[in-house]
Amino acid sequence: MPISTSGVSLKWGPTPVSLSKVIEIKDFPDLGSAPESIETTTLSDKSQTYIPGILSQGAMEFTANYMKADYSAVSEDTDTDLYYALEFGENGSEGIFMWRGRHFVWVSAAGVNSPVEMKISVVPSTAPSLAVDIESVTLAGLTEGEESEELVISYTDTPGGPVILAYKWQISDAEDGEFSDIAGAISATYMPISSDVGKFIRCQVTATGFASGTVASNAQEVQESL
Repeated sequence: MPISTSGVSLKWGPTPVSLSKVIEIKDFPDLGSAPESIETTTLSDKSQTYIPGILSQGAMEFTANYMKADYSAVSEDTDTDLYYALEFGENGSEGIFMWRGRHFVWVSAAGVNSPVEMKISVVPSTAPSLAVDIESVTLAGLTEGEESEELVISYTDTPGGPVILAYKWQISDAEDGEFSDIAGAISATYMPISSDVGKFIRCQVTATGFASGTVASNAQEVQESL
């Protein structure tokens, strides 16, 4: 279903997981462009021929209403290497485009009976890319007293930048039962203890940065050590 521009938000910050919305925007630019055309026409061709060249990614200009406090807040981050995200839908439910760059701000010209506006121009150092989704999380077998193997995490596509993963290990009496969080178990791996034997454990993984989503792994029954 098509979406509207309502709720679109621009965020930025020093890392992919420390982004914040500093201002409300009134518009956004193209998030990509067609590559330059390189002519390959020969004397035998009946018409011009081309092959795609490099992408031309110019400055990305956003408009916002001018208010002194907002202008000052945007100015604090000017000419600083930052991560940027343009989120569509509530909390990025319809997609999050991320890139790196630096921004600059100025007050734009205005006439009679017009709002005073400011322009935020982001000079990108990477092309905007859609944050991919976690597709699956696979957990290998678990044995009492042995560190679990590394989780196998797959995505719907290759992330265009760094992905930050958060882990939450959970336990249940049955494979299809209700799982509860294991206190303090938030590392990438887990070592089952004696009281875990015969119970089922899984890991819930949440991705931020150039990937998004929360997916629970398959559950494994904890085996007694030999």
